[in-house]
Amino acid sequence: MTDEQRKAVCVGALTKPSLLVDGRVHGVWTLKHDRKAGRAELTVELLAPLADEEPVRQEAARLLAFAADGADHVLRFTR
Repeated sequence: MTDEQRKAVCVGALTKPSLLVDGRVHGVWTLKHDRKAGRAELTVELLAPLADEEPVRQEAARLLAFAADGADHVLRFTR
């Protein structure tokens, strides 16, 4: 992980959930689940470009299905 990536991932004593691709940090992610609205949103903030987004989209779908079964799922990529 580069120093710039470390600053984005490690904030004080907090380590944000990280997106790893082939063992390298490519981003951080957050999951917001609004049970009342029946909606879950996974936001992936990319720190490095992805050669292929499809495997990340597939893994995101599995995470959303596990964490928010039955909710409407939204996946968002930011830079």
